[in-house]
Amino acid sequence: MAGVLGGTLPVTALLALLAIPLALRVSNGLEPNYDNPYGLMAIMGVNIQVHLVAGVALVVAYVALPFDVISDRIPILGQIDDLVIIAAGMTLFVALTPRHVLEYHLGALE
Repeated sequence: MAGVLGGTLPVTALLALLAIPLALRVSNGLEPNYDNPYGLMAIMGVNIQVHLVAGVALVVAYVALPFDVISDRIPILGQIDDLVIIAAGMTLFVALTPRHVLEYHLGALE
């Protein structure tokens, strides 16, 4: 919030605050489930949602709002930087997801 008010961060950075309710749910669920691995796995599933909500909100804001690394007025290059940001966001999400959680959810899709 201070970064936005101070002008060092764009207003779109506030979209990451949408993940706060999920982050509080994870924080409140860790201590009671410390000795319960199955309860802890459920809480860590919510932790994945925190990354997803924050990441998707920031990627959507980057693509939708006029703040760009390369201006969209430059043909082809302006759109390629948006695609690179989206691909990097998806790759980061998959990289941050614990392997067992990823395998569990991919298995549920089959």
